[in-house]
Amino acid sequence: MKKIFGLVVMAMSMLFTANAMASTGVESVDAVTSTADYDGDYDGVISNVTMNGKSYSNEDATFTIESNVLICDFPQIGKMPGTITVKLPISINEATGEITATPGTSAGSLTLKVGGKATLYLDSLTNAKVENGTLEFDMAVHGTYLGILNFPASFHFKAPK
Repeated sequence: MKKIFGLVVMAMSMLFTANAMASTGVESVDAVTSTADYDGDYDGVISNVTMNGKSYSNEDATFTIESNVLICDFPQIGKMPGTITVKLPISINEATGEITATPGTSAGSLTLKVGGKATLYLDSLTNAKVENGTLEFDMAVHGTYLGILNFPASFHFKAPK
């Protein structure tokens, strides 16, 4: 009787072990998204460009997400007195792809043709996300030069990776 009971216990142990191993197989594990999955270049268009209250036409642009920083070097837009570099620290929700940034944070700089740099500060980053491989957001910033000149700018960006 002890032998039969021992065989039944051993058979059940094997069955439970096989089920446990099957349930943890590689095929049953879903891919995990990390913020590094969002890193890369997004080639697209900036639109709805407004600077100092004046609208400008759409421009091609490439934004890069690298280690939770949103980066872009803008070409000259309109009669802008220099070039803009965006370098904004961001947070990405790994599960949803939603992007956030802290208003008031340094968002980059405007390098003036006449010399000097104006710091750009983030006013808002809205509707910001990476969804189905496409980066999209609305950004508003303001720049200060010599602590007295203040110039606002805003735009929309959308692009696939």
